[in-house]
Amino acid sequence: MQRFSDALAVSPIAREAIGLSALVVAYLQYYYLDVQFKIMSLPSVTAFPLQ
Repeated sequence: MQRFSDALAVSPIAREAIGLSALVVAYLQYYYLDVQFKIMSLPSVTAFPLQ
């Protein structure tokens, strides 16, 4: 049982790395959604094929 509790004890550096990774992923998702909303709000352009 002692080994199980030692496995749950995550070092502070690993905990901070996981937290930083979560923040980076959240920011990238926010940025991606922001870009997608800006693209959707652009006026549509109709292109005619050249003959």
